[in-house]
Amino acid sequence: MLDYSTNIKLRNHLSKHNIKKITYFFDIIRFLQKINTFSHSILTKTWFFHEIKSILKPSAKSIKNQILFVSNSKKK
Repeated sequence: MLDYSTNIKLRNHLSKHNIKKITYFFDIIRFLQKINTFSHSILTKTWFFHEIKSILKPSAKSIKNQILFVSNSKKK
């Protein structure tokens, strides 16, 4: 299991985002915790945050669409 402070940091970070993939990811993490393969190691935490960041990272297409939307709304 992740330690308490790591869980709190993660929850605070994720609360800013409304992404359905996160729920699925947490289901996997809960399963891993139940079978005791998820350790407290720094490596595991690093991997975990890396995975979360990759899920949260906006795609290039969505960034382009946001830029186009902002630039189009400024023209009006």
